This record gives sequence, structure tokens and C-alpha cells, in this order.
Amino acid sequence: MGYKTKGIDSHEAIAKWGVEIAAFFSINNQISANKARQQLDWKPQTALSLLEDIA
Repeated sequence: MGYKTKGIDSHEAIAKWGVEIAAFFSINNQISANKARQQLDWKPQTALSLLEDIA
């Protein structure tokens, strides 16, 4: 999509957003829907890709 990104260190993040938001952005959470699929028999169905849905 042509967007440029840039990493910043924790001191710059704290100065820019404050301690709480900087800490939130620094969390490396990885999620999975496996538990919902197994326990709730969830079967997501999509007709559109993410970009098609946004458009």
C-alpha cells in the first residue's frame, strides 16, 4: 500500500504517547481462534478478503 513505517525506542514512545499507551503498544500478543473453534465449534465463514471488505 506504499506506507512507510519506522520503529522507535521506548523513550521516544513514552515521550510521544505516555507510559500507559507506550506499554500497550510494546506488548507482543499473538492471538488464535483455536479455543473458540474447539470449545464452541466456531466455523468462521467469509465471502470477502479483508481488503475487499474494507473497500
